Amino acid sequence: MKKGSVIFFLICCIIIPGVRAQLFEQSIGAAGNEKNLVIGGYLRSTWFGNWSNDHTLQHTSFYGQPALTLQSRAGQWGKAYGDIRFRSGFEFGAPVSELEVREAYVDLNLGWASLRAGKQILAWGRADGFNPTDNLTPRNYFVRSPLPDDMRMGNYALSLNLHPVEALRIELDYLPRFEPSVYRFDLVNLPDYLNINPVIRPETNLSNGIWAVKADVILSQIEGSVSYLHGYDLLPALNPGTMPQPPFESFEVGIIPVTFKQQILGADFATSIGKTGLRGEIAWRQPDSLFSGYPFMPHSEWQWSVSLDRSLGAFHLILGYSGKLVESFKAMDTPVIPDPNLLSDPSTWPYLGSMFENFLEYANRILFDQTKEWSHILLFRPSVKLFHEVLEAEINSFYNFSTKEYFIWPGITWHVSDALNATLGYQYYYGPEFTRLNWVAKMLNGPYLEFRLTF
Repeated sequence: MKKGSVIFFLICCIIIPGVRAQLFEQSIGAAGNEKNLVIGGYLRSTWFGNWSNDHTLQHTSFYGQPALTLQSRAGQWGKAYGDIRFRSGFEFGAPVSELEVREAYVDLNLGWASLRAGKQILAWGRADGFNPTDNLTPRNYFVRSPLPDDMRMGNYALSLNLHPVEALRIELDYLPRFEPSVYRFDLVNLPDYLNINPVIRPETNLSNGIWAVKADVILSQIEGSVSYLHGYDLLPALNPGTMPQPPFESFEVGIIPVTFKQQILGADFATSIGKTGLRGEIAWRQPDSLFSGYPFMPHSEWQWSVSLDRSLGAFHLILGYSGKLVESFKAMDTPVIPDPNLLSDPSTWPYLGSMFENFLEYANRILFDQTKEWSHILLFRPSVKLFHEVLEAEINSFYNFSTKEYFIWPGITWHVSDALNATLGYQYYYGPEFTRLNWVAKMLNGPYLEFRLTF
């Protein structure tokens, strides 16, 4: 990271506390009795560990992170929001030092219409846990944080919101630049001879952006939406590069992540039955026909989810179900991973190409959760507050009945004060061979500890 960025951030950290009260005083009167600048954020120290092959606890991530959130208003005409984070330490054994502008956007309010422009996180969907309609902005699937929301990443977007009548809101979004989700294949349990090339981004032009529209209807007892999206999938497919030709001095195979366009038609709803909240979503996803000739593209699919949440005193429970149907599904046998030790036998050389392509086709099915025609997942998330809400215990878990994968994520938070929290937990992922959780379990399984002070 550039030295100038670090110096600028440190200056902000020194100056802001001293002038914060003065800024608030000056803001009163500029827009009535409303403060037109609010500064908040947090500072945290986070540690993650896992177990080595000899069952020794080792450090995988340890970092400190200050974050600033800035909110400002311009009377009735608009507002602005920024989320700036600096992180320093190490992650997965490598040093990390980064300054991230997670969000930075400005709203222009014109009464029944408003326009938001800038870097933002667009989160669609109403269900808990699994959101088939949420496909606009990317995620970092390997972020090390006790908060799942920290996976979300911002992208540059224009969002137009229309309110023609009180119960109806229409949202139109355009994201001009493709920003893929972060999936660390260098950390995945794959053969060492596979080299994953960087994602080749499509050109930034009008036709290569993500276009999306959503219509929300909000009534007193129920709310819901229908939506449509057209643009590049945030997770590229893996395609084979050039195979090495015999005789082999070394055996290395390049993998090319290929971006592809898709269209997604979705709907969601939220209501309550007595004191129980009920939410649901459904989405149909289809890759564009232009990309159907690629042999490793995902198939069209239907995905749906429904969740219940209920509080009973200090106890709270979220129970969810998610399902998927893959269209035009054809069963595949689990692949044979090409063994470089076979290279010494010339009789195996003609078969290496087909063995590798078979393995890569199955790897894409794993990546897009399409190894089974039907998938059924149960989400179970109980939590309880103890000792006058000083302690909060939670278990976040799911089980995939189709692939036999599951994760269990217990954690307990001590609310030391209104601003200071300490969280201790454990992440445990399990999946049979040739499943996504099997890819990441060795790297991600282990305990974590975080101290966070919010201001």
